[in-house]
Amino acid sequence: MTKTHANIRKFVYRFVSRSSILRRLYYALNLRINRVIVNQSIIDKFHAPSYLEIGLAGAYNFYCIDVHHKIAVDPKVKNNWCINKLKTYKNTKLVELTSDEFFASNIEYFDLIFIDGLHQSQQVIKDVQNALKFLNPNGIIVLHDCNPTSKVIFHKTLK
Repeated sequence: MTKTHANIRKFVYRFVSRSSILRRLYYALNLRINRVIVNQSIIDKFHAPSYLEIGLAGAYNFYCIDVHHKIAVDPKVKNNWCINKLKTYKNTKLVELTSDEFFASNIEYFDLIFIDGLHQSQQVIKDVQNALKFLNPNGIIVLHDCNPTSKVIFHKTLK
């Protein structure tokens, strides 16, 4: 990605983020069905007021999710414009812990839990097992990157 392309993308994200309708339209038109569309559709359909995201990366998915209360967990939150803006939101919490550490001390329950953390089978299993303990009745767990993208990643998960 060129620097110009990255700057345009950053501008579009900032502009689109001001409105949940524009945000969803942007993703629907430009990025096809993706994690934002899936998660936001679930939130809207089931009127889910609470959201937990395991694995933050650049935080674009988390940033775009429009929900009453949301928490993101990642051991290494990368500072970028998106993270800096999220830190100012009242209904948003960024937790710099591993998912295991977070779940060990967590007391909140969630309506939607999105798992996109460490992509190793044993960790994903632990994340799902932990998430089930903190899922509200009729809550939903969404998994991302369930299929290994390469033989190297697949074999890492078998060790």
